[in-house]
Amino acid sequence: MVHDEPPSDGDSGKKPGGDGVSGTKPTEPSNLPDPDVAVLYRRIDPSSPYYLGSNDNPDNVISAIKLTGSNYEEWSRSLRLSLWGWRKFGFVDGTLMKPTNPDFVVDWDAVQSTLVQWIMNTIDPTQKKSIPYFEEAKPLWICYNDDTL
Repeated sequence: MVHDEPPSDGDSGKKPGGDGVSGTKPTEPSNLPDPDVAVLYRRIDPSSPYYLGSNDNPDNVISAIKLTGSNYEEWSRSLRLSLWGWRKFGFVDGTLMKPTNPDFVVDWDAVQSTLVQWIMNTIDPTQKKSIPYFEEAKPLWICYNDDTL
């Protein structure tokens, strides 16, 4: 399993030790009173799996195929393709693990909450009723596999 931090602007993630943000420390805008708040304002490289652009909002529907219970293969294939295209499938299959650096946990959490919502947006409302609450995408993905439907 991969346990990387997000790659920086100048680092496409191919070199070890990339941190996923501009420079090695978070940008600290001068108008922020608390330096710890600056962590929220780091600039993440668009090639990083931690990147969420202005169009990547939780209300997006990433697949026209809704999981109905009998179409798992078609639904999961469509979601995998979409998530690979957004460089996010590593969060779902577990190859991209939660960062150990607390400064990057906020990025992890932002992506996780977005992914959970994206997946939920592709599940038929009748199926959603039986879904337990998840804060991360991997357990939600595991919840829906061929054996559970």
